[in-house]
Amino acid sequence: MDPQLREIIPIFIEEAREHLVVISAGIFELERPLAERPVSSQQALGRAAHSLKGSAATLELSEIEEIAHALETLLLKVQSVPVVAPEIIGAAIQAIETIEDTLGRLARGDEGPIPGLDDLLITLEGGTVPPPRPAPPVLEPTL
Repeated sequence: MDPQLREIIPIFIEEAREHLVVISAGIFELERPLAERPVSSQQALGRAAHSLKGSAATLELSEIEEIAHALETLLLKVQSVPVVAPEIIGAAIQAIETIEDTLGRLARGDEGPIPGLDDLLITLEGGTVPPPRPAPPVLEPTL
């Protein structure tokens, strides 16, 4: 890594962790039915994932950028889904944990590859949006 970029790593780590807090909160909101999810938290979720991706790209941290991009794409797919499948929530949490572990390694000066990156990306990119549930039938009153 370029020595000038290396100097910025501590600032990136601090900001990335702030983004992860917002992303985590937004992911847990996805467990609620669509009508109960605050629009503001979902917007913040998208902005945080996008900002994390951009910051990682700027610092040439391509693996973090890849994870953040896959996470952002997955979150965009499910933002208007009435009920988000637990598998998707799990994949998003796995992405957050992997980024957090990577930030810890970066803080210690370890710039090695992220273990299990390919499998994580496959999991995130394979996250499918469940089909919308049909509306319950309208019952006509009987007299």
